[in-house]
Amino acid sequence: MDIKAERALTETKILQAREALEHARVVKLEAEVERLKAQLSAISVSDGAGFKREKFDPALQRVRFVGWPAAKRAAIEAFLSQHSPNTLVVYIGEFGAKASFAHFGTPRDVKTVLEMIKDKKMSGFDNVKIAAALTSTGTSRNYVLYKAV
Repeated sequence: MDIKAERALTETKILQAREALEHARVVKLEAEVERLKAQLSAISVSDGAGFKREKFDPALQRVRFVGWPAAKRAAIEAFLSQHSPNTLVVYIGEFGAKASFAHFGTPRDVKTVLEMIKDKKMSGFDNVKIAAALTSTGTSRNYVLYKAV
């Protein structure tokens, strides 16, 4: 009988030690969750996608032209002067071999131009896509999605 009682006491001590370890682990996890909650609540989210909009990002003042084999500055200038003659283009540049952009003075100018040209095609360049330029956040998001796939 004494052997069984001693065995039961030993097993009880082992169970209590395991319970103490589990309790410590749960307390640590709860603290980590609370820390992460505090970090998430401190993040400012300005749009529904969960990304903060950077108000000084130059992309907010650009319209991009994507889809041709080489940059066609003259074609962009002619297209913009035909469809939005009253909007001043600050400069026209290139993102690479297949994409160009027109930089405007303000984000409002970009909205105006995009409204004027939303359904228009560039003559001789039917495959060129015209849209607002991607912000640095949008570019980062697309890169991460590309790498995830």
